[in-house]
Amino acid sequence: MGLEEVRKEIIEKAKREADSLLKEADKESKQLVSETKDRIEEYRKSADVQRDLQIASMEKVYSASANASAKSIIISKSFDESGKMIVKQSKQKRYAENLLRKAEAEIQIGTVYCNKQDVSGISGIKPYSVYAENISGGIIAENTDGTVRVDLSFDSILSDIKAKNLHTIAEILFGVRT
Repeated sequence: MGLEEVRKEIIEKAKREADSLLKEADKESKQLVSETKDRIEEYRKSADVQRDLQIASMEKVYSASANASAKSIIISKSFDESGKMIVKQSKQKRYAENLLRKAEAEIQIGTVYCNKQDVSGISGIKPYSVYAENISGGIIAENTDGTVRVDLSFDSILSDIKAKNLHTIAEILFGVRT
């Protein structure tokens, strides 16, 4: 075996080893690419799940908010309509007398404010200074020195009823138990 044959054998052995290493590297590269694609796909699925959960959560929040707003509007409109019915159906003199008695129990009345239509009727009940105020009905009584007011306007009374009974009202209107 001559030097040339040894050289050829070494070159062939090196080529075989290089081919083997290249095949192994190609195999590992393909495996890494496959694993990377799998990881990316898992991440995409996870991101999709997270996105879907966030969207569902946001939809629930917006739906609940819209539902609450709608219920609030319904309650407000119900009270507005109730107020209009009270104003239409009230016998102002009788209501005014009752409201004045209630105010007198709290303060010494000096001035009474009422809507424009009720000024003459309330003036005839007691000797108060009576002025027109932009209210739907009822009275606002003020003490003699003008430092204390008792608001017995229909709007204020309805607002108090609404605040104190909101849960009961919601239960009646919407069947909601709180």
